[in-house]
Amino acid sequence: MTKRDDRQQAVHKWVRETFGERTLALEERVMRVLEEAAELAQAEGLTRVKALAIIEHVFNKPDGDPMQEAGGVGVTLLAYCAARGISAELAEDMEFKRVQSIDPARFRERQNVKAAVGIGIHTGDSLHARAVDCSGVCPHCGKAYPLMGSVIFPHYLPSKTQPLCPGSNQPPTAAS
Repeated sequence: MTKRDDRQQAVHKWVRETFGERTLALEERVMRVLEEAAELAQAEGLTRVKALAIIEHVFNKPDGDPMQEAGGVGVTLLAYCAARGISAELAEDMEFKRVQSIDPARFRERQNVKAAVGIGIHTGDSLHARAVDCSGVCPHCGKAYPLMGSVIFPHYLPSKTQPLCPGSNQPPTAAS
């Protein structure tokens, strides 16, 4: 086994232990690869318009072979790192060490936020103060949301683009 094969097994174990067996599903792993690729593109200044044009281009072609496409992701990442002047090996190793140093509960909470908006699989963990009742209606503003396998409402989650619900300055508690 190579160092990368060993790290692959260690990452697989970390994902299972951090997020649970359900998040090892292929669709979930593919969504996370796409998310990381989009974050890299954003970090390098690629516009949303160009990113969406690439997505349209890809999805207008026939499906590829997963083994070949995984190899393409790896080769393309190596070419990017060479052009950027960074070591892919070092970047991968540093990132894995970084994520291992973070409380797994933080990752589970972030994963559950993704699940709430339909772009991830719920870990099954409690959502603590961001959980609300299962009625599908915001208790503060009355806005209805479809329940997508989760009980949190996206407008309760402060982010760069999404403020808290205007009816409250705080996310509701499970008792709300």
